[in-house]
Amino acid sequence: MQRRDFLLLRTSSRSRELELSCRWLYMKYLDTKITGQLSEEIDEMSQPHDGEPPAVFDARTPRDLFDELDRELRDVDAVTVTHIGWLSDEIRADVDRLLLAFRARGGRIQISS
Repeated sequence: MQRRDFLLLRTSSRSRELELSCRWLYMKYLDTKITGQLSEEIDEMSQPHDGEPPAVFDARTPRDLFDELDRELRDVDAVTVTHIGWLSDEIRADVDRLLLAFRARGGRIQISS
């Protein structure tokens, strides 16, 4: 039994891990920015075109994306962060905040290139 498992009263030493690709996160972030803008534009032009109803987009916000990531981080013990060069200044503060909270809960973080 590992010391951390003993101190956290875990009965299983099997850790749950997550690989967080910053490249994937950046692409998902851009998707939320684009679909959010498209859904606003479509709401303004809600007239059907040639009898077709207007397109419907899942209006997922960047905040929704980071909230979902936070929920995923609550279910794991360790996270490996990859492709960190893809983090833009726009999202770096949110990612740093999530990882600091994860570490404060006792999570382990490994940075991989």
